[in-house]
Amino acid sequence: MDSVLKGLSLPTTRFVLGLLLIAIAAIASHVVLVSSLTDMEMDSIDINDSGRQRML
Repeated sequence: MDSVLKGLSLPTTRFVLGLLLIAIAAIASHVVLVSSLTDMEMDSIDINDSGRQRML
């Protein structure tokens, strides 16, 4: 790893690592948001007597 980073200048390395961390954080928050929204949708669906789904 050090040999790869040695070829790059230090600000470029920090910039790339910063972008990588931002991308990982964005993906993780997106996954958490989508899973929580999916759970909320599953909890709010009620099937009435006629068999149609209605949102509570």
